[in-house]
Amino acid sequence: MIYFYCPACKEELEADDNIRGTKMKCPACWKEIEVPHIGIKPPASKTKADKRPVTVRERPGSGAMIAIVVACGTLALLAGAGVWYAIRNRPKPPPVPCTACRGTGLSTCSSCGGSKTQACTNKCQGGKITNVHNELETCSACTGAGTIACQICGGIGGLSCGRCYGTKVEGAEMPPMYDRGKGPPRY
Repeated sequence: MIYFYCPACKEELEADDNIRGTKMKCPACWKEIEVPHIGIKPPASKTKADKRPVTVRERPGSGAMIAIVVACGTLALLAGAGVWYAIRNRPKPPPVPCTACRGTGLSTCSSCGGSKTQACTNKCQGGKITNVHNELETCSACTGAGTIACQICGGIGGLSCGRCYGTKVEGAEMPPMYDRGKGPPRY
């Protein structure tokens, strides 16, 4: 067994005789040192039982390295949160008007052609009808107008657009009342 001091930290060290002249790291300060060929005398006051075992300590600066890693991780987390917030709260583009109905939400009624009326269903002629006594009288269905509100569109002249479902926006989702699998919504 050879006894010697670390030239950097002055820690008392011991090593096996077979590693004399080789390089090693000091277990106390982690500096690379050379094991001398000739050692010092073992201290008389210390025996093997009294000798403190050499324990490996952390490298100097490893606490600083941990702090740097934690700081970098925190910065990366904050940057990621900032990017997520910016993406989530970015302004939405204005809606694109429906190309089928030109943004009106209605398509022309196929029954009345957009005129909002249709011929009287009572088969009157010009709002007059012949009664059972063979007399002309005002038609009760059209009140003498000869036309009635379209039965398909309800006199609006159009139906809800089949592409935008009346929302006037291209690519709108189907509202529940159009969902043919479930039927109309119940309130």
